[in-house]
Amino acid sequence: MMLDAEYNLRSILHIFFRRKFIFLLAFLVIFVPGLLYAFSIEPYYESKSSILLKFGQNARPEVNLSSNAAYPVSGWNESSEILQSNVQILQSADLVKKVLEVLKPETVYPDLIEGNSEVEKMQKAIERAQSSLDIVPGMDNNLIEIHFTNAKAQTAADFSTELIEQYKTRHTEIYDTPQVNFLEEQVRVAEQKLQESQDRFRAFKKEMGISEIDQEIEQLLKQKNELSVVAYQSVTQAQETLSVMEAKEAEMRATYRSSSPVLKSLRDSIAVSRAQLRKRQNELSKMNVAEGNNTDSKQTSTIDERITWLEQQRGNYNELERKISLDEENVQYYRQRMEEARVNTMLNSQDITRIAVVDKPSLPLNIAGPKLKLIIIGLFLFGMFVALITTLFFEIIDDRFSLPDQVRKKLGLPLLATFEKV
Repeated sequence: MMLDAEYNLRSILHIFFRRKFIFLLAFLVIFVPGLLYAFSIEPYYESKSSILLKFGQNARPEVNLSSNAAYPVSGWNESSEILQSNVQILQSADLVKKVLEVLKPETVYPDLIEGNSEVEKMQKAIERAQSSLDIVPGMDNNLIEIHFTNAKAQTAADFSTELIEQYKTRHTEIYDTPQVNFLEEQVRVAEQKLQESQDRFRAFKKEMGISEIDQEIEQLLKQKNELSVVAYQSVTQAQETLSVMEAKEAEMRATYRSSSPVLKSLRDSIAVSRAQLRKRQNELSKMNVAEGNNTDSKQTSTIDERITWLEQQRGNYNELERKISLDEENVQYYRQRMEEARVNTMLNSQDITRIAVVDKPSLPLNIAGPKLKLIIIGLFLFGMFVALITTLFFEIIDDRFSLPDQVRKKLGLPLLATFEKV
């Protein structure tokens, strides 16, 4: 029946006062058990520490390394991957187990059930330790923060300290295992393959009479262009010679008879020049066709044939050249790996690690949790919300009249008076 009423502050307060016991009961059902659970939680302490990972050039010790040795530089993605992998190592069950074996599960968690076997106790202790361990990698640096909580402050500090020590040992086992001999052998194999590829390439060039394909083709095209220029110049020269002879004929016609032997000889020379000009013009137009007895045309044809043959050999040439490039990259890769292995060996020999403890595990003085004030405030707000919803629910499903406005609206008659239950 509540839906038939007009809502206002007075009507809502009336509802809650009328159903105050339901509201209070719903609130207490949520608040009291939650409060009892909060006070039953055992207080715990949190030990904080941080370590710095050094890799790349920063991890290289000042020892007698070759001055020209190339050490691989870690990029941002590689550094992030290394950081995340070290976080996984710190959180691994195997590392936690080693710490618990040193500190004893009963010392870290005295409430472990005595009747359980040693294996079960260790497994439960590992699970609890992993849930209490929080590893936070740095967003823009190589720092790793370690947080561990325990019911005892000293135990929390001892666990963090031992975790870092075991982590150093594990880190050395994983990353610093010397592989110099193996990598030296790989370098020799890679260098041998490179030498074989270079020998095959030299033999191919010697057999085919090739030095550098691109340079040779460029030189041949230049030579062909020069032949074309020479042919054009010969045509131009023939045209100039013919023009001079024709001009001389015009001058001689003014002073000599047409039947003069001198003029006749000049005309014969002009005819020969014209024939020679036509021949050179035809040769110029046929420069790219390998025919005739002209020396320039034959040379052009020879150049074209050489260029075509070189293009046919380009596939094998490029393949051999690409194989040399790949072998050179392999040699460089294994040389870098061998140098890294040498660095690892020197790190081990000098008892140097890539891990620096920035903040040693602290002995917590104040209780880290539970946060009773925040829990009580949260329980109170949640209890009020549940009580409010419960009260409104009971009001909605109640089909009786509870407000004067409901009677007036239902009957359509004015309401003269109301009175409490007698």
